[in-house]
Amino acid sequence: MSARLDLFMPTTLLDSQLDTLEPLDSDERGILIDVARPPAEEAARKEKSRIRQLYAEGLADREQLLEAETASYHSAGTCTFYGTP
Repeated sequence: MSARLDLFMPTTLLDSQLDTLEPLDSDERGILIDVARPPAEEAARKEKSRIRQLYAEGLADREQLLEAETASYHSAGTCTFYGTP
């Protein structure tokens, strides 16, 4: 955090922020973000999951699904399967 130039929160507040985290209620939507991944890769992965859900609900078409799947490939030899996060 201290290396971020645009971060307004002092690092001394981090522990108190983590201490007050609460699990989401059943009626609250949330996402898990893997902070070990590059931000662009994680964003593509989240978008892929979102489009997969829309496709399952009939709210996205095959072209949108394939576009999201293709965008989530992050390196040569990477393979994604429907049903994976």
